[in-house]
Amino acid sequence: MTLDIHKRRGIELATKFGATKTLEAIKNKDFCYKTILETALDENGADKLVSVLKESDPFWAQNALKYLDLSKEHSDVLLDAATVNIGERGGLFIHLIPGAAYFGWMTMFWRNPGSLYTLPNAATSDQDKWKWSIMLRASTMSEYNQWGADCSDFAIDNATIEPGATCWMVVKIDTVDAPWELTQYTFTYTSGAEKLKVNSWGAIRSPNFCGIGIDPGCVAS
Repeated sequence: MTLDIHKRRGIELATKFGATKTLEAIKNKDFCYKTILETALDENGADKLVSVLKESDPFWAQNALKYLDLSKEHSDVLLDAATVNIGERGGLFIHLIPGAAYFGWMTMFWRNPGSLYTLPNAATSDQDKWKWSIMLRASTMSEYNQWGADCSDFAIDNATIEPGATCWMVVKIDTVDAPWELTQYTFTYTSGAEKLKVNSWGAIRSPNFCGIGIDPGCVAS
């Protein structure tokens, strides 16, 4: 098993703090992030877990917010740690690399400057009206395993995107009810800037996403 960069970081933290049950969960290839974090919460308690995650990478804080039933106080602490804006980008590009055992579609969510509304879902709950990528699946045929678009391409009639909008990638995986919102990796929309490039692999319920410019361990394929 090749551990992704986030699990490697989790192993470092669990080892440092002597969390043996959490360490075993991280190393178990059959355990998803939800199971790992529930194990960590049970072993360490909310106070200690949150204090560790707020100093870790945004990925773990974001998933703790997604999967754990935490108090508002703990959630507020993690919210501050869960998102890093990586700077100016003009669009999104995703590449499913060999080993991606799922297929799905990519879109973009955004908040325009000064607005609290997340688009396009605040404009319409009909996901068929959102702008989606082609169906993506791991393949040697480039038209199926990668896709990119400018931010402006995701706008719809009642949901425009303005310069300076905060944006992030959303991936809908076939047979999974809720989409994966990569809110730990936000960027600021600037027309003409380079696209955020994201490599992806993993299984249906445990996909991995690795963005260029986010982590030095990520290398474009």
